[in-house]
Amino acid sequence: MTITNQVDATILEVGVGGTYDCTNTVPRPIVTGISSLGIDHVGVLGKSIGEIAWQKGGIYKVSVPVAFHHAL
Repeated sequence: MTITNQVDATILEVGVGGTYDCTNTVPRPIVTGISSLGIDHVGVLGKSIGEIAWQKGGIYKVSVPVAFHHAL
C-alpha cells in the first residue's frame, strides 16, 4: 500500500510484532495496539513475558493512543 491509494484508514496487522515490526514504518498512526501477549514468540522476542512485553511495546509512539486487550 502506498500513499497514492488515498485511503482514509487502514488496519495493519502483523505477524510477530514488536520493536522491529513493519508497522513502525508508519510514523504517526492514529492508534497502536497489542491484542495479547504470550510465550509463543520466545525464540524471537525474549525468554520471558516481561522481555516479550518490552519488545511488543516497541510499536508504541509518543502521544499516540494505545488499545490493548487484557486477558486473564
